[in-house]
Amino acid sequence: MNIERHGENAIVDSEDVVFSFEVSENPRDFEQTRRARAEDSLAWSNNHQTHHIGDWRILPYGDNNDLPNIIKNTVQNNSIVPGILKKKTGMLWGKGPKLYKEGFDSKFNLVREWKEDEEIQSWLDSWNAEDYIAKCNVDYNHIEGSFSKFVLTRGGRIGQPKIAKLEHVPPDKGRLAITLNSKEVKPSHVIVNDWFLTHLDHLTDFRVYPIFDFHKPFDHRNSIYYSNMYSFCTDYYTVPDIYGSLEWIRRSTAVPLILKALSKNSINVKYHITSPRAFWDNKKKVIMDNCTRLGKDYEDQMLKTILPSVMWITTT
Repeated sequence: MNIERHGENAIVDSEDVVFSFEVSENPRDFEQTRRARAEDSLAWSNNHQTHHIGDWRILPYGDNNDLPNIIKNTVQNNSIVPGILKKKTGMLWGKGPKLYKEGFDSKFNLVREWKEDEEIQSWLDSWNAEDYIAKCNVDYNHIEGSFSKFVLTRGGRIGQPKIAKLEHVPPDKGRLAITLNSKEVKPSHVIVNDWFLTHLDHLTDFRVYPIFDFHKPFDHRNSIYYSNMYSFCTDYYTVPDIYGSLEWIRRSTAVPLILKALSKNSINVKYHITSPRAFWDNKKKVIMDNCTRLGKDYEDQMLKTILPSVMWITTT
């Protein structure tokens, strides 16, 4: 059996049959915590009961707490969508961040007066603010939310606090959280961790930060703020507009694979097999659990080794 891999998909050529194999990942149907009815597919957006780590309740970012990675994999495997999102990012960036002051002209039209402030610009340049803003810009165009870490100067120790810099926190690492025994449902902290949980350290060696308070900006040396636009009837995270298009993007990604199989060496593909991601997520969890038990680090190659046997079962 000859297997030609294309990411998670493959073209399989055996002695008596040729077929294409696709891993389909529908967030409404195939995630581990999928719901029986389509209207329940966004239940994660108001969920604060099912995910725990240490003394914290984690507000899941997606049914399986992996929406940022689902969006990343879906977008980056497509030939068209990354370019569209880069154009949106470029349009939002324009000529880059600039300082301005709003006011009214003689006809009471709202106008912007562009400014140069040496003190503010010097502070922005001291921690490369443009790089931080550019990363937040990319996050916003993909998932419509971003995490920012506020770092204070040491002057706070002598009663002269000041914000030293802002740091970008990738959305696949940050999660809103509530203390385990709290009766409040409003998030109070942000936990930064590797949420693949591929190693035992990820269950114990995570970092916890209070949410930045604009009314008390100097209460904590380090804090994190989640910036987002409110989604209708959603308590915590924003549900990005791209969420409803994920399955369409996956379908368009699969088309070139099928066409290649049809045209390569005049091969006529007898079958196109679609495998639900929930199956592979379950296999991945089993392998991860075994790695944790044996004290090993999980590697994606471990999952790929079971692909030939699955294909053999599927076609027989």
